[in-house]
Amino acid sequence: MARSTFWHNALLSTAASLFGLSMVACAAPGMSANRSDAQARVVAEASLSGYLDQIPAGQETRFGFGERQEMARATVGTPMPVLALGPKVSDSLARATDSSWKLAVEQDRWRVPVVVGGKPRVFITVEAVGDSLQAVDFGGASLAQEITAIDSMHPGKRKALLRMDALRCDVLIVDRTGNGFEKGEYHALGSAKAVFGTEATPSKTRAEWIGAIRGRIRQNLTVRP
Repeated sequence: MARSTFWHNALLSTAASLFGLSMVACAAPGMSANRSDAQARVVAEASLSGYLDQIPAGQETRFGFGERQEMARATVGTPMPVLALGPKVSDSLARATDSSWKLAVEQDRWRVPVVVGGKPRVFITVEAVGDSLQAVDFGGASLAQEITAIDSMHPGKRKALLRMDALRCDVLIVDRTGNGFEKGEYHALGSAKAVFGTEATPSKTRAEWIGAIRGRIRQNLTVRP
């Protein structure tokens, strides 16, 4: 699979199934869907040992670990909210101006890094399921490697993933100033670089990405409203 991030996760999940890792939902008892990073972290912490225990011996590298002993040192890091483009992307972009269109919409979903030695190795996906938050997936070692490279430039800054289903790619948003993701820096991940080519500069503003997305939609690249 040529594209990375979320699209690589499908491959990891398939590999996990082949090697006996059951992707069952692991909800923290009594945890209501409070829709916050802190709540997502609690759910991820409650499910961490269960996921790690299901990794078959000899398959650690498929989940970002060099050896079995590393898994014993694994902890849960700061959750990254998963955002998405606004609804009816084509119509919105056709009508809206760069100042009026909301680029990122919250999804009540998080990618929570599993960290060893200060670096993410893999992710637990936490999302709202009915009235609770649940851990629903475990994977994304390739994504963890990409984020590690960007994180070295922006240590300690809050981050989110912008998932562009319409373009089948993802962007990492870094809130460098503490003013929210809408005003953050947008870094193209591998899947976005494949779509946007030379336009995928190291970082773009919200307005620059809106212009780039609009251009791709006008070129009729695999986009659905």
